[in-house]
Amino acid sequence: IKLLTLFKMVVLSLLLSGCNILGSDINDHVKNIEKLKSETSLGEVPPPIQFEDFESVVYMGHLKRDPFAVLSFIPDEGPGIERPRCVINRELDVWENYPLSTFSVVGFMELNGQKWALMKTTGDGGTTHRLTIGDHLGKNYGEIMNISKDGGVVTVEILEMIDNPRKGCLKRNTTLSLEQ
Repeated sequence: IKLLTLFKMVVLSLLLSGCNILGSDINDHVKNIEKLKSETSLGEVPPPIQFEDFESVVYMGHLKRDPFAVLSFIPDEGPGIERPRCVINRELDVWENYPLSTFSVVGFMELNGQKWALMKTTGDGGTTHRLTIGDHLGKNYGEIMNISKDGGVVTVEILEMIDNPRKGCLKRNTTLSLEQ
């Protein structure tokens, strides 16, 4: 039993002396950090940027004319003046039941010197139609005036007649094209 008690005391004294050694290492480390802090200066942190107050502005662009509207240079002569209407002396083609915006050019072909544009419309479920110069399409009495192919670009030129009760019958050129 005396031997066991002696062994316990030796182990306990070694443990306590080890803590003292570790404690002195920690104290030395803390002293070194404090010394480095005192020797080096990080400088001052600049104050945050001050932003200027901006003057708020009310947007009045909605009072100006629509930049996408078609301009007409026909002067108004006064209220109630009747303008000539678009007169169509023919039976409407089936393709005039759909707006021009539903058509897209999907191809080109030439048979016996006659040029044909292959046009697809979303108005009738995506059917492709073969149209040539003189055919009519679109809600604004559009007539195909020219079909051309230059390199990989197919161009269909359309003349629309827009019936405007205030300004009369207006003509507008529109182009649909396909780049291959």
